[in-house]
Amino acid sequence: MANKILVCPKVADDGTQNGFFAIQIIDNGANYSLYILDQNNSGAPAIASAIPATGAPVVAAGGSGVTSFNTRTGAVVLSSLDVTGALTFTPRNAAVAISLTADVSGVLPFANGGVGLSTLGTALQQLRVNAGATALEYFTPAAAGAPGGADTQVQFNDAGAFGGDAGLTYNKTTDALTLTSVSAVALAIGRLGATNPAFAVDDSVALQVTGLVVIGRAATAGVSLNVQSTAADESLVINAKGTVGRIDLSNSSSTMTVRFAANGVYPTVAGGLDLGFATGGFSWKSFQVLGRIGFENAGAIVAGIARLANGVVGAGSATGVVDYWFADAGIKRVSTIFTKTGDTALANITGLSVTLIAGRTYSFDANLFITADVVGGAQYASGGTATATLIDYSIELLDFASNVLTIADEETAMGGASGQAGTVAGRCRIRGLITCANAGTLTVQFAQNAVAGASSVKVGSDFIVRDNP
Repeated sequence: MANKILVCPKVADDGTQNGFFAIQIIDNGANYSLYILDQNNSGAPAIASAIPATGAPVVAAGGSGVTSFNTRTGAVVLSSLDVTGALTFTPRNAAVAISLTADVSGVLPFANGGVGLSTLGTALQQLRVNAGATALEYFTPAAAGAPGGADTQVQFNDAGAFGGDAGLTYNKTTDALTLTSVSAVALAIGRLGATNPAFAVDDSVALQVTGLVVIGRAATAGVSLNVQSTAADESLVINAKGTVGRIDLSNSSSTMTVRFAANGVYPTVAGGLDLGFATGGFSWKSFQVLGRIGFENAGAIVAGIARLANGVVGAGSATGVVDYWFADAGIKRVSTIFTKTGDTALANITGLSVTLIAGRTYSFDANLFITADVVGGAQYASGGTATATLIDYSIELLDFASNVLTIADEETAMGGASGQAGTVAGRCRIRGLITCANAGTLTVQFAQNAVAGASSVKVGSDFIVRDNP
């Protein structure tokens, strides 16, 4: 190794140069020596410290040189084997020296800018503030845990662990959330939950097979509530509560309509309650404010029933004029002349038949305008398929020529007849009351009294039956 020298200028605090500082290594081939020189701007250079090839270092008077030098490696090493005294550092203008041996050893506290930890921790550990908020510490996070239940089952807290159940599933392909309950209340929404929910789905019947489906539609198409059932026919039941509870159907404007339809047939006039029918294109419309029921045809109200006064109802046009009529299933008439020729067997007069309801009581009145053969005459009766708990009726025949009654009779059984010969033109009136035991028809019957010529019931004859509570 050749002789080497390193020279560094000495610079004062004010920036002026004040000599130099030099380190020289002399190599004689077998060993080497280290000299440290300190040269000021005046005077000859002086050896501040000298470390010979062998022996202890020499420090010149007034020098501040190296404390120790490792002669085995040729480098300045600070270690427990080679430091011969305490290594100190005295800053410029500082009054107290800092012992590096005492202050650098050990763990650097958190208060001094360190972490207060002597080890790095183990793999995947994390760093956090301890429970007392006094130091940092390493910790191993708790495992997240495996999902509970099976695939598609929604997760919930099951006694502190992830849980899943077949009754609550989500299908990400169809975005369908399915809730299957084995208890009475399957879903409860509201502040009080199942105690008094604002909305609840109650599946109270075991093996429930009916349900309600809510179907949303496009704008202006509405929302549908459909009954779901395995049966071909099923009802939708809406129950109110208490003795005065009611079901209100309302809308926000008088021009809007609450409609009831049969087989999808709806009325077309807005403003009220519509009851639609599947045949004929007719519907009922209720005008509650006006106190009337209107009847619609082809989008227009063409007739109505109105409250004229308390206890009084009238029929009229859409403008409220009471000039219309009621059609009554209990009013019948003869539209084609009914004739018997040489025939004494009683038969129902065509058109004069009314259907009765079992358990109801009816009043009836038949007016028959007749022509009869003077010999053949005619006979009259009340008949039909209904059976009577009670029936009582009169038969009277007024002879137009003599203006006297040629028949005045009372009958108390179905089919009870009365007849005569001699009246060739007149009116037969049959009036009575019947309490129906078994439902069926009530008819007016006619036949000749003797086999001779022909006898007839004329067009315009009628039969009126009224329910008599």
